[in-house]
Amino acid sequence: MVSVYYKSLLNSEEKKVYDELVSGYMSLKDEITVDCSDVKTVWKIVDYVSMDRPDFFFVNFSHTAYRVGSQILLECEYFFSENQIKLYYNQVHEIGDKIVKQCTGKNDFGTALKLHDYLAKNIEYELYDDTPDSQRSIVGALIRKQCCCAGYARAYKFLCEKAGIHCIYVRGDDKDGGPHAWNMVKINGNNYFVDVTYDDYRGEVFCSREFFMLSTEELLRTHIPNPEYKLPKCEHSMSLLPVINTPQDLLDRLRHEKKFDPIFTEYRFIQPVDFDEFINLLHSQCGVNDYGIMNCIAGYSVKDKGKISVLGVRWK
Repeated sequence: MVSVYYKSLLNSEEKKVYDELVSGYMSLKDEITVDCSDVKTVWKIVDYVSMDRPDFFFVNFSHTAYRVGSQILLECEYFFSENQIKLYYNQVHEIGDKIVKQCTGKNDFGTALKLHDYLAKNIEYELYDDTPDSQRSIVGALIRKQCCCAGYARAYKFLCEKAGIHCIYVRGDDKDGGPHAWNMVKINGNNYFVDVTYDDYRGEVFCSREFFMLSTEELLRTHIPNPEYKLPKCEHSMSLLPVINTPQDLLDRLRHEKKFDPIFTEYRFIQPVDFDEFINLLHSQCGVNDYGIMNCIAGYSVKDKGKISVLGVRWK
C-alpha cells in the first residue's frame, strides 16, 4: 500500500506527468521528458512525488529542467549506483517488514502507536554533512538509525503503509519558524497528526507521546503547516495523555501510576502553567498529603521551562 495523497490533488493531465516521473525514477533514467510546458507545474509535481514516495530515497529531486517545445526535459541524478540502490532497497524493505511484524497491534491505532514508539526510541536525531543525503531519508532512519525530522517522517510513512495504514508526509515549520516535517494518519476514517521527531526524548530509553494523534487545533499550538499543501482537517484528538487541572489532580495520578512501577509517565495540563510555580505547589501539596511519593521521582521532563502544557515524570 502506497498513500499517494499529493497525487490526488492533481488534475488528470498533471497525474500523467506524475506517472511519467515515477516510471522514469524507477527505471533510473538520466533524462525524463514530460508532456507539460510549464516548468513551475513540473516542479510542483516533482515535489509531490518526493513526499508521496519515501521509497524513492535514491532520487536527488534537485533536477535541472529545460523546455523543449511543448515539453519539459529533466536531467536526473541519483545518490547511489544501481547496485547500491538495489542493496539499500532490499535492506529497507527487509528491515521495514521486521519492524511492522514486531509492532503489529490489535488494531490500526495500536500498530500506529507501536511504530511511533519504535522509531522514537531507536533513532538518534542527527544533522550531519553527508553525501548522499541519507539524513532526510529512510536509509538514514532505518539503516543508519540517524536522521533529521524528514527522515523520521518518511520512515513513519513507509512503515505505516507497510502495515496498511494511510499516512501522509507533511511539510511546514516549527513554532520558531524553522523547516520541519511530520505526518498525518487516518484511523477509522478520521485524520490525526503525528510527530515522531518531537516525541523523541534524545538519549532516553523511553519516548514521549505528546504529539501522537493530535487534532489540527492541538497541532497549531506548535506547528505551522505549509499553506501551499491542501491538507485534510483533523477534527478529532486521540491523545493518550491524562488531563491535569490542579496539583492535587497530578498527585492523585502519581499515586495511581506508582503501583505499576513506571519508568516514565506524561500528563497534559488543561491550560498551560508556569513550570516552577506548579512544581512548588505540587511539593507543597505533597508535604501535607503524601510527600513520600516524591522520593520515587527522579525528575521532570518538559520541552519548555516557561509555560508548559505537558509534564513528563521520570521515575526512579
